[in-house]
Amino acid sequence: MCGSRLSLSALLLALIGFAVVPSVSNAYQSYYGNICLGCHTPAPVTCNGCHGHGTHGTSAKSAMNLAATTDKTSYVVGDDISVTLTGGYKPAGWVAGWVRVNVYASNGTLLVSNSPECPHNATSYAATCDLPVTLKARAVAGMTNLYVGWMGHENDTSGASTGAAITTAIGVGKRAAAQLQHIEEVVLTSTFSVAEAAPASSSGGGGSFDWLLLSGLMGMSFLRRKAAR
Repeated sequence: MCGSRLSLSALLLALIGFAVVPSVSNAYQSYYGNICLGCHTPAPVTCNGCHGHGTHGTSAKSAMNLAATTDKTSYVVGDDISVTLTGGYKPAGWVAGWVRVNVYASNGTLLVSNSPECPHNATSYAATCDLPVTLKARAVAGMTNLYVGWMGHENDTSGASTGAAITTAIGVGKRAAAQLQHIEEVVLTSTFSVAEAAPASSSGGGGSFDWLLLSGLMGMSFLRRKAAR
């Protein structure tokens, strides 16, 4: 009797488990269907397009954890600057991608958008991109940092901690995007420096001054020989 009760209890727990898990999955799919399908394709279904999964560190959503870092602290003009954006609290591969990342210069100029690392189009934004992701921008004289914006749907859990609204052309915080119902959470990279490229050295080891001096000496020798005649 005791054994049968235990078996019945285990069966009930298993049934409850099967009942709960699909309901969670279906809830996620319903969110996607109600919010995203007006503009996006029906597959893949993803939850990463919500800011709640890209900007917060835990399911409590009480703080922002987006961070952008560069691979070096100093560059030469023309170098590739590798910028890595991290964030979110779901493990990699939990759901399909659909993360869109933009990189801006300090004056707000868009430097990287539709990149090989995060390709996107009008219906399936970055279907192969997930956080963390590394993008590349070209080093330009005068650069000291870059802004990185993670774009997703404007909705988040009620009461969640979000970035302050950006009132200028570019800055750290929440920025309205051109696409309807989307915003970017923008962060700033660490500071770096960009040096001018070193001038190319002449071949043979001699500078232009050495060549002029040698030419002058050869000319003087020629004139002396001609005068002696």
